[in-house]
Amino acid sequence: MILTNNHEKVIIMGKRIRAQRIGRGSSVYRAPPGIRVADVKIPDWPEAMHDVVKGTVLKLYKEPGRYAPLALVKFVRANGEMEKIWLIAPEGLYTGKEIQIGENAEIDIGNALPLRKIPEGTPVYNIEIRPGDGGKIARAAGTYAIIRAHHAHLEQTELELPGKRIIRINWDCRAQIGIVAGTGKDELPLVKAGNAYHKWRVKAHKWPRTRGVAMKGRESHYTLVGAPVPSVPVTTPLEAGEIRALASQRVFHDMPHLVGKLELLLLGELDVERSSREISSALAIMY
Repeated sequence: MILTNNHEKVIIMGKRIRAQRIGRGSSVYRAPPGIRVADVKIPDWPEAMHDVVKGTVLKLYKEPGRYAPLALVKFVRANGEMEKIWLIAPEGLYTGKEIQIGENAEIDIGNALPLRKIPEGTPVYNIEIRPGDGGKIARAAGTYAIIRAHHAHLEQTELELPGKRIIRINWDCRAQIGIVAGTGKDELPLVKAGNAYHKWRVKAHKWPRTRGVAMKGRESHYTLVGAPVPSVPVTTPLEAGEIRALASQRVFHDMPHLVGKLELLLLGELDVERSSREISSALAIMY
């Protein structure tokens, strides 16, 4: 509240912007707990970092809140132990397919191996930023990166990211070969708000999101205390018709007078310009 030059109290109407509400981290904007199956990443087992570990895809699963499908893979480690982990499923993956992770893995869909072992021009996903972090880049549905070049003198690999940005990272970072499945998720329309509700309730998003133009009020964002709020006159089609009818009645009421003026005008006894202007305006209201 401030005072103007006339010592009138003015209330400044503030606005809580949407980014601040989301940033508070309340339960409204937090993904519901207990819906994630596991931490999806490439395992950092010693044999997976150097030799090769082989596994078999047991099943494919659609995790709530994640557009990319997941694959449950059972691996047999070097000591003979069996371990099941979740990996992001690429296009073309099926149950029963063999997955290999390691330095000597084959160049095949779903396999994970260091970037220096993957040929140039190959699409890859779930790419590590630092060797052993499990994968950070190109994990969303339908995304992939392209290997552009290997720079042996720098021990780096040049990648073209999904957004066409070019980066270079350590060529010891691992990546999986292929394109993340679920690429057509946005092609089917939601049709109704109920589908959008179930889509966003499992994610840490605010829904619904009101359009900014819908929140636009009056031009000024302050109100004088005690000042009357100006009202805008609204004319309905019915009222507009009544106004035109009243104008027509007035014209017809004055018609004898206009006819007399027209006769005098024809005889040349009145001002031509002024009289013709009056008669033209009257006829415009009539018709």
